Amino acid sequence: MLAEKKAEFVRLFQEFVSSYPYTSDGLRHKAAYEDQRQQGRRNFEAIATAANSGEDVTEAVLLEILPYVNTGMLTGILHSLRPHEFLCLNNKSISVINYFTDTLYSQELINYPTINVIGHNLIQELAKDMHQTGVPSLRDEDLFDMFCHWLVAVKQYDFRLKETPSSSEAIEFNNDFKTLEWQPEYSLNQCAEITGFQTTQLTQWIHTINRKGQAIIQGPPGTGKTFLAQKLAKHLIGGGDGFSDTIQFHPAYTYEDFIQGIRPQSQDGQLTYPIVPGRFLEFCEKAEVCEDTCVLIIDEINRANLSQVFGELMYLLDDRQDTKRFITLASGKQFRIPTNVRIIGTMNTADRSIALVDNALRRRFAFIPLYPNYELLQNYHDREKTGFPVDKLIGILKNVNRAINNKHYELGISFFLTKTLAEDIQDIWQMEIEPYLEEYFFDNQAKMDEFLWDKIKDKLSN
Repeated sequence: MLAEKKAEFVRLFQEFVSSYPYTSDGLRHKAAYEDQRQQGRRNFEAIATAANSGEDVTEAVLLEILPYVNTGMLTGILHSLRPHEFLCLNNKSISVINYFTDTLYSQELINYPTINVIGHNLIQELAKDMHQTGVPSLRDEDLFDMFCHWLVAVKQYDFRLKETPSSSEAIEFNNDFKTLEWQPEYSLNQCAEITGFQTTQLTQWIHTINRKGQAIIQGPPGTGKTFLAQKLAKHLIGGGDGFSDTIQFHPAYTYEDFIQGIRPQSQDGQLTYPIVPGRFLEFCEKAEVCEDTCVLIIDEINRANLSQVFGELMYLLDDRQDTKRFITLASGKQFRIPTNVRIIGTMNTADRSIALVDNALRRRFAFIPLYPNYELLQNYHDREKTGFPVDKLIGILKNVNRAINNKHYELGISFFLTKTLAEDIQDIWQMEIEPYLEEYFFDNQAKMDEFLWDKIKDKLSN
């Protein structure tokens, strides 16, 4: 895009942000995107079911899927089914794309493959300019479409340099199709090699996550819970069009952060209070348009007040197999968890906030226990050829964990998974291990004295 056109877009987009999205029309416009996609998918699924049962669906196809068949507008249903691949193009958006890319395409169906690619490339180029303070929480494609509507229908911008041809005009185009990007394959064997767990164990965990829909990896500190969650997620999305995302809960995390809530926005010096989707709703909206598995990792899941954060989501988590299970949110919007969504939480069992995980929530998750794996520690140092006396360290860790005598508070091995352990061991022990043990043995100083660095270093050197 020419610099002049880029500057023009930035100026117009800033005007759009300050004048349209949070008006009553703009808020209705924003809410319509996902509602229309969901309705399109429901129409398609109902017609597909009827067709499979032998019914004549000709009229339903014409009325509910191809309402603009005479003009060749297939983009509505294509967009509903695969929004990340197919833009929902109309005269307004085509005019804007033509103007900013110096092209001249019409709304004819024959032009759609090319202008769809051009539109995607344009949106990708402009994405950073669209991510401004005060911009509504929308997919980039929806935000661009809303901008096009405002520019043509509301501002009635004068496109002096280009005019969109009528659908009867012939247009030359190049079939420069953009291929869909898939996540790289990540086999269980690769996962086993890097995590140290057997493929049979990993297979069981993957089966559990897929069967239940959500699982929590729990264990004492330093056992690699988050690392394992990331590798399991990488396997689950491997080879597909899905994605993974990570959020971390904390004591101040709320329902408004996770599901949706009112967020004050400044508009022309006035405060407005739109209902803004939270991280989980945004994740599910993005996952809805993917065919393959999408994974949300919730790190430190027990650090928040889960009953408060999850709210009515508890109902949806109760039976993930029920694809017709919806809830109505405070905004009035119907919501369900897409069937391709998986949730993996991590939970530190030494954290006192574990008491906040009540039985109702526990019943909705599968739990994967993770405890110190000494074999993994040995294999790591053998593979990296660190030369560290890891067998002596393992003996010390076993003695520490026998003294702790509580599997939920055992000392994990991830502290010691470093190639420079020989140089770092004193620092790790004195600055990380001793503070943890001092808290646990706060009423037993004699026991604590057994595991101070001055005594540990002698055991490592003998």
